[in-house]
Amino acid sequence: MDGYSARRTVTETGSTFALEGGVLVRTTEKGETQRLALADVRKVALRYVPATSDRWVCSVEGPAGRIWIPSVSFLGFGRAVDRRASFRAFVAQLCQAIAAEPSAASKAFVLGGGFPAWAALIMVIVFVVLVALLAMGVLGSVTEGKSPTWAILPIIVCSTSCAMVWRIWRMNPSGRFDPRALPPKFAA
Repeated sequence: MDGYSARRTVTETGSTFALEGGVLVRTTEKGETQRLALADVRKVALRYVPATSDRWVCSVEGPAGRIWIPSVSFLGFGRAVDRRASFRAFVAQLCQAIAAEPSAASKAFVLGGGFPAWAALIMVIVFVVLVALLAMGVLGSVTEGKSPTWAILPIIVCSTSCAMVWRIWRMNPSGRFDPRALPPKFAA
């Protein structure tokens, strides 16, 4: 099976992920290795985590820790390469290999997670209320003949944050998935 390579964060070196004889192996450019036997996997979680660009993450958890694999490779601050096609193919092969293990019935294959949907919804509501209050403040400034430029940055910040949290809420439905067929929306 072909491996998958990505730089998970701006501060990390590149990582290569591969399946070797029933073991998920992550090797960094510095030579550090992280191993997780597929038989020991407890949970595979797929979720949407926006960063510089749309980013999907596959998190594989076992008793010795967790290996997470991103769909983007970071080049530097604010710059990332979208690797969704090869990422999705690797994750599909990984999930099928884990599902083929004799202990597959005890493994959890979950969507979403990491950030409860109700918390994201509450944050969306808070940001919408903040934008509405800022809009009323702008109207008040205009009716008093004052410049509303004070509100430009807060409106941009609140609107951008609201859009990001909305995407997190919409793209991370909680549930389970069939490891033999990834959900259509995942890294599409």
